[in-house]
Amino acid sequence: MRKILFPLSLLFGFIVWLRNVLYDVGVFASEKISVPVISIGNITTGGTGKTPHTIYVVQQLLQLQKKVAIISRGYGRGTTGTYVVSNGKEIFGTSEECGDEPLQIAKTFHNAVVIVDEERVRAAKMAVQQFAVDVVVLDDGFQHRKIRRDLDIVIIDSQEKNEMLLPSGNKRELWSSLKRSDVIIFSRWNDFNNNSLFEEKTKQFPGKFFLKTKFTPSRVRNFWTGEEQRVSVLQNTLIVAFCGIGNPSSFQNLLEVCGGIVKKFTIFSDHYSFTKNDCNNLLKDYETIQPQFVITTEKDAERLMSEDKKTSLLELPLHLLTISTEFVEGEQILQKKIEKLFH
Repeated sequence: MRKILFPLSLLFGFIVWLRNVLYDVGVFASEKISVPVISIGNITTGGTGKTPHTIYVVQQLLQLQKKVAIISRGYGRGTTGTYVVSNGKEIFGTSEECGDEPLQIAKTFHNAVVIVDEERVRAAKMAVQQFAVDVVVLDDGFQHRKIRRDLDIVIIDSQEKNEMLLPSGNKRELWSSLKRSDVIIFSRWNDFNNNSLFEEKTKQFPGKFFLKTKFTPSRVRNFWTGEEQRVSVLQNTLIVAFCGIGNPSSFQNLLEVCGGIVKKFTIFSDHYSFTKNDCNNLLKDYETIQPQFVITTEKDAERLMSEDKKTSLLELPLHLLTISTEFVEGEQILQKKIEKLFH
């Protein structure tokens, strides 16, 4: 199939290349807004861990006492136009209306403004004018060149192997696009990586800042009560797990790192909208295996919040595994670049 789709990938690559050239020479213009803009994105269709890195950056900004707006397209939402997910005081809408990731971020940072809009410039101006924010963070903004950014962060999965462009692969842009970035972060870094990709890119883009991060399990949260426990509670327990994220194997690996015994692992497509039948199948798995935990991700949990789905899952010991971004190398570089935006 990839061979069949390869000519379309060549066409896609040419269109992306031409669009970038038109921006580079000024035929297409990027609009500057009145506050610093930080973009966090990637060059693939997903699975690099943008959301945990976005959360890390927002945490740094809040520590600097800045009022933050997070702007996202709201992938998978059933609405269009500008949708205020959080005004920094209240949270509005469901995952169906605003997308799972923006809702997750809004619940993580109750004092941050979160807006979804396919027109990022419009949302950013609204954030500045109506909510008086000090800084705008673009979630998944690398390809959205209509808005000028002051710090461009690109996340690359250090275990990336597929170098094909869409639709025969998962790349949105050519590697050469990394020249637009300010900071390149290799995520999911571990001692067993084949770091040839890292070495190749550091040679290809001398002068760029290359950082390394990994994701670590932080807490296990009860879906029903919100009670949190240490991840050690999973040690030697039977687990039924499921997720609909860009890199499902990474989630399974994290559960195993916690010492859990994953007896059944169900994979759904990224941003998948769960059905009543899916809930029934999870119940069957639970009744058959009788695990101590049924676990999913924070992002997936946002798509299980409707009353009909909650009712279907009442019998499950449903929990979420929360993760945090841990720097292996270069954390101070990013912190200094963020601080420099305000001096």
